[in-house]
Amino acid sequence: MYLVSVKSLKPNDILGKAIVNEKGQVLLNKGVKLDEHYIHILDKYGYQFVYVEDDDTKDIIIEDEISDELKNKAIKTIKKVFDVVTPTKDDNVDDYKEIVKKIEKGEIKKS
Repeated sequence: MYLVSVKSLKPNDILGKAIVNEKGQVLLNKGVKLDEHYIHILDKYGYQFVYVEDDDTKDIIIEDEISDELKNKAIKTIKKVFDVVTPTKDDNVDDYKEIVKKIEKGEIKKS
């Protein structure tokens, strides 16, 4: 198994690790043969790299340094922060800039 840029994927490449969304749901399972549609969707949704396997790399196992659970928790936290600090057209942008400064200084913490 080896890491490949989504931009470098080719039809018939075989997914080496499952693609999991932020909710922990499997979007594409390990062993799926990729086609143009799957490759397009991965690129469209912002995936940068995926693991691919072939006969030469079948016996290589990649251990994640960060668990899927921790990755998903980080994604959820980041989304919550963006929900709080993303201004709408009716909001005062300066208020949001002030909130971001306070977060960076550690003045606003998780409740």
